[in-house]
Amino acid sequence: MKRLVAGGVVLALAACAGGPDVDVTALADGRFLYATVPAGELPEPDVMGTAIEEGEVRCQKEGKTAQLDSATVTRDGKNFDEHFYTCVAP
Repeated sequence: MKRLVAGGVVLALAACAGGPDVDVTALADGRFLYATVPAGELPEPDVMGTAIEEGEVRCQKEGKTAQLDSATVTRDGKNFDEHFYTCVAP
């Protein structure tokens, strides 16, 4: 799985800020799910940028940083990539 600490990426995607409303779901295991797409695809850049910005703000309130990750899941025989972030110590 690819991991990316969002701190430096927020500036690169600042143009995406103020983009679409992104439905972020807090999962019981501490992850924040922001997109589910067909396996091998990435979320739309504006969705990803908005989720990164919101995640960084949320995590900074805890003195942490947002770490992006994804996991492949199978539903009804089809593979999907779930994109999420977690708040981790810097």
